[in-house]
Amino acid sequence: MAKIQKQWARNQRFQLQFKLGGVCAVCGTDKDLDFDCIEPRGDEHHKMDTSHRMSFYRRQHREDNLQLLCRHKCHKKKNVADMKRQQEKEENEPF
Repeated sequence: MAKIQKQWARNQRFQLQFKLGGVCAVCGTDKDLDFDCIEPRGDEHHKMDTSHRMSFYRRQHREDNLQLLCRHKCHKKKNVADMKRQQEKEENEPF
């Protein structure tokens, strides 16, 4: 069963990358691509097994909340910006 699930997840990953254009949404490279939620959804999906994670990404795609970013440049930069935005939001919230 696990082998079939991994195969399904690989197929879904390929199809989803194709639907998203197969290149980084920021710089246009086609190397080392990661799925990225445009509006962050936490990090719980990173702890899921492969097939559940792909189901999560498919749902985000249906909600127009998914893009491809290159891992070493654009995704890292966005993660830093997201963390800063979250910190600012928490600092401005009343107790």
